[in-house]
Amino acid sequence: MKPFTAERVRAFHRWETGRTPENPVWRAFLDSTATARRSKVVAMRRPRAQHLRACTVPALVLLAEHSRVHDVPRTAAAARRLLPEASVVTLPDASHHSIPTERPAELDRLLAEFLA
Repeated sequence: MKPFTAERVRAFHRWETGRTPENPVWRAFLDSTATARRSKVVAMRRPRAQHLRACTVPALVLLAEHSRVHDVPRTAAAARRLLPEASVVTLPDASHHSIPTERPAELDRLLAEFLA
């Protein structure tokens, strides 16, 4: 496996968002992840459909319209079908990693409304 470098992290971000990070604080954060101590990634198993259907607590499923990490229409449809108490929101013109830096006010509003 290739070593992590700031350029590899930036390349992944460009792939996912379609551009380089414009926010200098976010760029510094991304660069710092290249030198962060690594541990083995533990991937969770996907929950079974029957377990999701049994979930009776409210849930907010927040998706980014231009995410390359998820198949957004498929994920939204599955969430609506399997989580009876879910609110499913797709943020237009957003990518998976752009939400915290480019849409903070909208993210705050959605979270506050959900938690109210």
